[in-house]
Amino acid sequence: EPDSKSSKEDNVILRKINKKINDLKKKTDAIPNVEKSLEILNKLYPSIKFIFEILEELNLILEDYKKEIASYTFKDISLKAFELLVNPKYSKEKAEITETYKYIFIDEYQDTNDIQEEFIRLLASKATLFVVGDVKQSIYRFRNANCKLFNQRVNRYKLYANPLYKVILMNYNYRSTEYILDDVNKFFKANMKINMGDVDYNEDEYLLY
Repeated sequence: EPDSKSSKEDNVILRKINKKINDLKKKTDAIPNVEKSLEILNKLYPSIKFIFEILEELNLILEDYKKEIASYTFKDISLKAFELLVNPKYSKEKAEITETYKYIFIDEYQDTNDIQEEFIRLLASKATLFVVGDVKQSIYRFRNANCKLFNQRVNRYKLYANPLYKVILMNYNYRSTEYILDDVNKFFKANMKINMGDVDYNEDEYLLY
């Protein structure tokens, strides 16, 4: 009797596996091959090209309108500021800007994106740079914030022998009780890794009372 029951369970499992395989096969068969995909794309190309031409024309109209009303988006302002430091046409302005600022302070550095990072590098070429941030507080991924930039800078500074490059850990917390901080540290240590939260939460990261 036990053997019979085991055999029935095995058959049920095998049927489920076969069903899954057949379902996957159907989905795979529905995917067009390369030749078919190219054929479809060739047919759609004129329509796609026309759509891109319309979008390009609309973008030109929008840019003219922005100039007319002197109003720009956050991204526009970022790119225009960046252009001042990379376009040779503005070499005089670049020299004036980089000579003017001796100390540059940046808050919420964890939410810096790649363009802003390059902008900071160029802007601070002749200045002392001080940045403050916490990877755990990054909230601007939708604006292409890149936490890896923060971690890379921290790791570089730790490797430099030059005392001018310092990493200052601001671990002391004055808002919470010791019991809360202990629980937070335990929770973060168990759940935060480089591949999950962009931070390896260890003793260096602990919140202190």
